[in-house]
Amino acid sequence: MSLKDDLLAELDEQFAALQSSCRGLSQERMTQPWLGSWGVREIMVHIGGWLREMTTAYERLASGEKAVPDEIDYSDQDEWNALFVEERKLAPVAEVLEELQAHYRHFRQAAAAVPQDRWGPDKTTTRLIHSSGIDHFRTHAEQIRQWRRQQNI
Repeated sequence: MSLKDDLLAELDEQFAALQSSCRGLSQERMTQPWLGSWGVREIMVHIGGWLREMTTAYERLASGEKAVPDEIDYSDQDEWNALFVEERKLAPVAEVLEELQAHYRHFRQAAAAVPQDRWGPDKTTTRLIHSSGIDHFRTHAEQIRQWRRQQNI
């Protein structure tokens, strides 16, 4: 298997682990703040927001362009996170989870469409799949599992 195939497989594994980390939580538990002002719902909203944004980056990479146009600046991640959560603050939990699924599918499809030669240890494609996918999912899944252990749920 290629690096690209390995990373896509790991992406799938970590997304499944993220989903598993919140499986069985009630709507009340999903919206209970415990990570600052965020609950599981807000974590899922912000993950979906990054997947949506980085899908566009992968689409640009697949067409031979830079991942991010010069006029877009993602350096203030807290600002983007707040924007994502604010945009969906009234969305029901079920809708948030459906959107997350859709954003994940689009992100994965866009990543898979990037040609093989654009993947490598120091390439943007590899950094993006880790920062917006694999590592992002792993970090938040572990936070959710730890919170659940502390709450005995």
